[in-house]
Amino acid sequence: MVWGSDRVREVLAACGVELAEGACEARLEGHLTRRSDKVLLRGEAQARYWVPCSRCLEPAVITVAEPALQLCFVPPNADCQGMGQGERDGGAGLERELEGEDLEVSTHDGVRIDLEGLLRELLVLALPIAPCCGEGCPGPDVPEAMVEAGHEAPAWSEALARLKS
Repeated sequence: MVWGSDRVREVLAACGVELAEGACEARLEGHLTRRSDKVLLRGEAQARYWVPCSRCLEPAVITVAEPALQLCFVPPNADCQGMGQGERDGGAGLERELEGEDLEVSTHDGVRIDLEGLLRELLVLALPIAPCCGEGCPGPDVPEAMVEAGHEAPAWSEALARLKS
């Protein structure tokens, strides 16, 4: 499954993510194995897209690389035992603490497996809280921009300049 720029932009926009200019792509490759009503996906996912840098607003690249993706798809209310997943409560309604392997389970309707949800999740979770275009990003030079626009530089800019030197 390959998503081009338009589809990546559409999916991320629906999640409230605004992309910067530039081509983007998402790719999911894998192998599906069926065991009775359970389906196991093993593969890899890769993506690359750009968002505005939180400091200077220049494009910051976001890279997704999941080389060992493994997910179990089961019918609703099914047990994943025997597919490398944790034991379930046998439908008894008992509460128990979720483990990491429990998060690698999704459902299918018996006819179709939704891989778009998986790819969307990988794209959104790769986005940092404050994306940055690079370690050396200085951010905007606010005092100069304000002076050019006819405003006086704020008093804090002098204090900041002393701290930087």
